[in-house]
Amino acid sequence: MSGTHADITERKQAELNQRKLDSQRHRQQKLEGLVKLAGGIAHAFNNLLQALTGTLDFVHNGLPSDVSVQTDIVHMQDLCKRMAGLSRQMQVCSGGLVVVPRILDINRLAEKALHELRPSLRSGVTLSYHLTPGIPPFAGDEHLLLQALHNLFRNASDALEGRSGSIKIRTDKARFDASDLSLAVFYSGPHDGDFVMLEMSDTGCGIDAAAKQRLFDPFFTTKPTGRGLGLAEVMGIMRAHQGAIFVDSAAGQGTTIRLAWPCQLAQPAGPLRPPTRNPLRHPNSSPPPPRPPTATPSSSWTTSPAFWPSPADCSA
Repeated sequence: MSGTHADITERKQAELNQRKLDSQRHRQQKLEGLVKLAGGIAHAFNNLLQALTGTLDFVHNGLPSDVSVQTDIVHMQDLCKRMAGLSRQMQVCSGGLVVVPRILDINRLAEKALHELRPSLRSGVTLSYHLTPGIPPFAGDEHLLLQALHNLFRNASDALEGRSGSIKIRTDKARFDASDLSLAVFYSGPHDGDFVMLEMSDTGCGIDAAAKQRLFDPFFTTKPTGRGLGLAEVMGIMRAHQGAIFVDSAAGQGTTIRLAWPCQLAQPAGPLRPPTRNPLRHPNSSPPPPRPPTATPSSSWTTSPAFWPSPADCSA
């Protein structure tokens, strides 16, 4: 009796890689569909809203100030302003922003965000930070990036669910290749290379794997009163900046979200525009074996009690 055997390890690995690629491509197509839907709704909604606002302004200015209906008109104008804010949120979520960037220092951006965030800290919540020195500059819109950090902070605060806990902010730099970037939940940049990073972590409730896949979808929320636009805005802003988003989380174990932008050593020649195609999702490419993102030797993504300043030094 005789027989033969063959090592099919490589074939099985190739099949697994192909299934991952198909899943990523399906996920990307679904997300792009939601983004286009949000952008289209926002555009149509904004056109109607402008006509309504203009009519209200015309009526308001044409009536005597002592007419009782003026109170109702002012109330309607306030509602229109709130609806305009919602429309702007949806437009940001669509990622169709054209960013006119300038050279930024990630540590200065983080310091400004910390200054703005401290007053909104709840009792029992500490805010700590570590700013790695010597990080290269990058190109971005400061106003939009601060908005993204505010949204991440609100999400981290909500994750604590009214309990005591901590929120930590860290800056760093790293070199990412295609394998590292394949682990990102979102990446719209044109290439791998050196990146500037900002990490925000919390000790909140965390999320399961299913929620992690939908975390940045427009209108997805785990909160009873949420709109599901805060993190979708973050994704839209990162899309416009050709950045990447990494998420580490598990139910009951807190959440860490890392934002990464390509380093920029010279003044940008023109505005940043979101790319029409993600090169990491090319249908004819196969993803490399996944491995965790590797930070530069100057710092590690692993936190320890000694790494962070004490709550007495950093709490609001």
